[in-house]
Amino acid sequence: SIKIMAGAAFLVDAALQHAGGRRVIAVLGDMLELGDAGPSVHARLGEYAANAGVSAVVAVGPLAARARTSAVEAGLDPKLCCACADNACAARAIGEIAGAGDVVLVKGSRGMRMEQIVSAISGASGDFRDGDR
Repeated sequence: SIKIMAGAAFLVDAALQHAGGRRVIAVLGDMLELGDAGPSVHARLGEYAANAGVSAVVAVGPLAARARTSAVEAGLDPKLCCACADNACAARAIGEIAGAGDVVLVKGSRGMRMEQIVSAISGASGDFRDGDR
């Protein structure tokens, strides 16, 4: 679980560096491979994202909802953080939160089918312009 947390933190840092001062929206799906450590790792990831400088968190699934809660507890605006039960809800939330130039980081287990969110927010073409919305 430490390895997975470190990997997720690396992705948050990479997205922030790529953003170059633009807002980063972290879309976090359940990381299903964590077993019993899942709840605590998700909570730590939300706190990490908030403290690192992410502007918004969209959580998909019950484990990722803990990341949303901890991000708000760490100081993120609750209006820019939401917990969703499914990918369609997450895509709608991103549409409401994201603006031109924002960077959207999407991270979750393959079982969460997060690619559905990427397709929805990037349009049918899948042209994500170097990871930016």
